[in-house]
Amino acid sequence: MQRLLVQAVLFDAVGTLFHLRAPVGEIYLEQARRYGFEASDPELPVKLTRSFRAAFRAQGPLAFPDAPVDRIQELERAWWRSVVFRTFAPFGHPPDFENFFEHVFEMFRTGEAWRLDLDVRLVLPALRDKGLKIGLVTNYDSRVLDVLVALGIRSLFDCVTISTLAGAAKPDPRIFAEACAALSSLPSDACHIGDDPEEDWEGARQTGMHAILYDPSARYRDLDVPRLSRLADLLRILL
Repeated sequence: MQRLLVQAVLFDAVGTLFHLRAPVGEIYLEQARRYGFEASDPELPVKLTRSFRAAFRAQGPLAFPDAPVDRIQELERAWWRSVVFRTFAPFGHPPDFENFFEHVFEMFRTGEAWRLDLDVRLVLPALRDKGLKIGLVTNYDSRVLDVLVALGIRSLFDCVTISTLAGAAKPDPRIFAEACAALSSLPSDACHIGDDPEEDWEGARQTGMHAILYDPSARYRDLDVPRLSRLADLLRILL
């Protein structure tokens, strides 16, 4: 991959800079058992993960155009409650579902559910030291700000652009354009890195940005797009 000359670097959050500490089905089942959920199927964690993915896709974009700012957190919580409720629907819900959901929702605000990508503490400071502006563009919700603090990396970002607050979710070019504007950068002078071919790579390209797909497991090896297997490889491309 040839070297890029840019002024700003944008990153996806979940799946790029940080990852779940375990598959979502395992986390949900572990916590659901604390709220009265009983299950003996050894395949249930895998089934819950599949059900979560289907529920997540069916829920639609995590964005609330024209919603008042003071209602965003309420809408985020309702959006996620629907996803979690649908996830458990094929298997039955924890008897104390509402308290279970509140616990899980707050858990994903902390560092307990997440782990940093191995290269983050190397890459982000190195980019900043070279004078590059650093931004985050995420389809997660406003809890991401707490996650960044919990993981010790909030101070490394010049801007954090969140779909629920931007009123548009990736791959909508509007969220990328808002992030570039927050960094006082033209899209053509910025590069976005993320792990989703449509949301991250295609969305950024449609905005006029450079884009690189983060693909550590070579899942998208057949796609003819710039790919990275490690975030540390950015240093030879951008510095």
